[in-house]
Amino acid sequence: MIFTRANTRWEIVILNILLGLGVFFFIGAWHTKIGFHADDYGIIYNGKYSSLEDVCNIFKNGDIMHNAAFDKEDDLYPPCSSFRNGRPSFLEVIYRPLPILIMATENKIFGLNAYATHLIHASLHTIAALLIFNLLVFFTQPLLAFLCAAFFAFHTSLKDYFFWQCYIQGSFELLCFILMLFFAFKASRKTYATSKNSLFLFLSLFFFLLALFTRETLLFFPGIVIIGVYLYRKETWIQQFFTLKKILVSLFIISLPNLIYLATRMWAYPLTLDAKRIGIQDLNKNEPLTTFL
Repeated sequence: MIFTRANTRWEIVILNILLGLGVFFFIGAWHTKIGFHADDYGIIYNGKYSSLEDVCNIFKNGDIMHNAAFDKEDDLYPPCSSFRNGRPSFLEVIYRPLPILIMATENKIFGLNAYATHLIHASLHTIAALLIFNLLVFFTQPLLAFLCAAFFAFHTSLKDYFFWQCYIQGSFELLCFILMLFFAFKASRKTYATSKNSLFLFLSLFFFLLALFTRETLLFFPGIVIIGVYLYRKETWIQQFFTLKKILVSLFIISLPNLIYLATRMWAYPLTLDAKRIGIQDLNKNEPLTTFL
């Protein structure tokens, strides 16, 4: 079926509406009977803040495993470190302060309303699906782009983790990653003025930084991109030499978020080799909590 350009635009608009409403309803609004899980309570309690200093402390104590731990036999959920010999070191910590801050902010606004938190989670997932669709229409037919985005949005693996509210880290990281790609694609186009390209590049790096503070899985992404670009360019070795210099400069620029994340992680959890991980169940409940912090 051959569409005119106007018809294609209307097709994209209609598919956007169908995808957005479908994902938000079936993944979000449909599930009214939803609650918090164990890790959710720990992160909400330990992430409470009332001042800018408290927010800074979330970044200072951004080990998400530490913040998710709690004593199941108590009514309250006190922070319990999973390291008997003090704080975890740089290499051991699961440093993800942004999900803690996000859940604490949600709790500040909605209280212990799991349904409201779930709707926010579903909204992020819906926006991510829409962005995937609108990125893919640049490269393929709208219907195929719609099917790919729907496959992502309704993937069966969602049932295993999506309804844990603390897994907002997965949705938020993916949303930031897609926004990073979207603005990087905008920055690479020559149809914009230089100032706009610089703005798009800044926004791309900014969302890359947010993704890293949400989950560290994208740390090696700049290297993968640069190696891929370098290997697949068909040039002579002399051209490759001068291209390599440009690539190294580009690698430094797109790795700035990595450097900021790693420096912040080093500030919060210095590199040591004497911390020994133990299980939460091994903690002596008769010892004061301060011995574990």
